[in-house]
Amino acid sequence: MPQQTPQSLEYAKPMRGVPTRMVYKSLALLGLISVTFLVMLPDLHNSSEFWRLWVVTAPILTFFVVRLSSFDRAPLRTIFTAFLLVALWLLAAFAIYHRFHDPDPHLLTRARYRCEDNLRRIAGHLEIYASSHGNRYPDRFEELLEANAFLDGLPSDTFVTPFSLDTPATGATTREVAAQLSSGGHNSYIYLGKGLTSPCPPNTVLVYEPLSKHARNINGIHVLYDGQPVAFLPEREARKLIAELESGHNPPRPEKLR
Repeated sequence: MPQQTPQSLEYAKPMRGVPTRMVYKSLALLGLISVTFLVMLPDLHNSSEFWRLWVVTAPILTFFVVRLSSFDRAPLRTIFTAFLLVALWLLAAFAIYHRFHDPDPHLLTRARYRCEDNLRRIAGHLEIYASSHGNRYPDRFEELLEANAFLDGLPSDTFVTPFSLDTPATGATTREVAAQLSSGGHNSYIYLGKGLTSPCPPNTVLVYEPLSKHARNINGIHVLYDGQPVAFLPEREARKLIAELESGHNPPRPEKLR
């Protein structure tokens, strides 16, 4: 009787494993998709700092994906990978460009409100200071910080406008904070109250912010007039006002502002 050869069962056949390079390629793609998603988060927009992470990691991850794709023998998979890489780079490039060159309108609104609120708070403290110093305004902002009445009422970040490179002054004591405020890089506003008493002539400017602090983002400046609400001047009007103030005319001559 002929001897029968046992047949191997189907489920007993060894399975072909997934190549290691495919695993690495998938992980690299997943990482690239993740960092691109972080860059595009709409809630962060101009406040997002994930672009730094993308700039560092995206080229590295893309290199690994391209290198590992060179071993792929499936043309359709290679084409899909190339299309995905191009799409991710375009999306990230658009998001990063949008991050720096197209500020979020909501962010601009909040920044303008912050500037206005800063000057409004400064105005309140100037009035209190003048009322307790014979209607005389302080010669410098530092005097507001050094006065005991303002220890808890006027934090140093009040003197920093959004979009500027200035940072709030710090220190262990109010005197140290005031000293740092005058050292540069901690005050975004120009103070003109030295030698003035309240009330001043109409349209006298007490505080204004230079155009250089955020001209690229907000085309205009906020101005604090004596006895008036904080005003916002568009760039064209702001340049005329600043020219008058820098030439020593405060209040500015009306005919020069037209």
